[in-house]
Amino acid sequence: MKKYISLLIAFAMIASFVNVIPDKPNIAHAVNVKDVPVFDTISTFYNETVTISYQASSDASFVIPVSIAALGDLSLDIDLTNFTEDYLVRIYSDDSYIGLIQTTLLPSSETSHKIDMTMGGNTTIYMYFSPAGIYDDSANDTASSDASSDASSDASADPVESMMDFNIKATLNPATAQEINESKTLTNKTWTKKRVITTSSSVYYKVNVSTYTALQLTSNNTNINVCLYNSTKKSKLSAVVPLKSANNFHTTFALKKGTYYIKVTSDYSASYQLYSKMVKVPTKYGTTLKNAKSMELNQTVVGLLDANKKAKVGEFYKLKLTSDTKLQLAFYVECTSGSFMLEVYDSSKKELSTSNFKCTNSSLLYINSTSEMPAGTYYFKVTKTKKATSGCYALIAKKR
Repeated sequence: MKKYISLLIAFAMIASFVNVIPDKPNIAHAVNVKDVPVFDTISTFYNETVTISYQASSDASFVIPVSIAALGDLSLDIDLTNFTEDYLVRIYSDDSYIGLIQTTLLPSSETSHKIDMTMGGNTTIYMYFSPAGIYDDSANDTASSDASSDASSDASADPVESMMDFNIKATLNPATAQEINESKTLTNKTWTKKRVITTSSSVYYKVNVSTYTALQLTSNNTNINVCLYNSTKKSKLSAVVPLKSANNFHTTFALKKGTYYIKVTSDYSASYQLYSKMVKVPTKYGTTLKNAKSMELNQTVVGLLDANKKAKVGEFYKLKLTSDTKLQLAFYVECTSGSFMLEVYDSSKKELSTSNFKCTNSSLLYINSTSEMPAGTYYFKVTKTKKATSGCYALIAKKR
């Protein structure tokens, strides 16, 4: 299961999370790092492993630069100690924190994390660590209305500062040669042949999948648009998606077994290549509240809403609480245009008030109950807001 959540949390060559505001889950490409401390630079060289230890307060944000001597495959092993909350690490190409390369979630429930990427030579990247966004508001309380709220007692408690320790081990190896696919049939982890496209032309690429699969496409040209078609090229299965910064330079299509086509167009005459990544995704869910698939606390559920599925057709899960519990839900989405919706139901299968939560592409949404949820079984329904949307999601429930 870990490899699937790794797919979703660090899916993209270029991806972004959003600090969570449910009514405005937009992507932010520049961050305000004023007064954020910058730690010692990690300097890397071929076939050498460098380990540096750091210490910071448990809720601190900070930056760690990594100097890269030559073109290579960079591997970062991050070991955490005394981390009491989830962290995000955003990796930027510049010290203005505008050129976002990749974002990865570091769950506090795990002590070891690994980030791999291919980087250009004689450059420095900037790893910006910050607590993952948490949204707490009684208007979005997932607890039932008769549960007593203890928000005021939480607010009045004096904060207790604790320190967290972490080690970062960096290894730089010579870059693996890029594999080029000469044909117009997309294959996993390959670049297409370089082609020229004009505003009046288009190129079709064939996609064959044998089971439920997440297809992620990235381009080396930000003027490229992609659209998903069925096996006859006559029926659109998605909107036209620009591979621009507004979409984190990539998009993800969710496909069930079959043959599809990707139509490539451009706003300008340009040469381009596409990089395709395909990952098989398990699909174990209920089709109604009655047969909802069981999940456990701290278990990551990964699912896929494919391009052929109709809007508002749900995938259902259920969680049994054996005692009154303050709950936190984390909902992560990688999708094309549109958004996914998470709905919460109580033990009597009635939808909780204000329990509709939307999440857009490359977004992470935290939902907290501000009071204890009574023991019982709770149900979760995941849908897409329109048929032209498809993609993957991850859902995890934890005690607060």
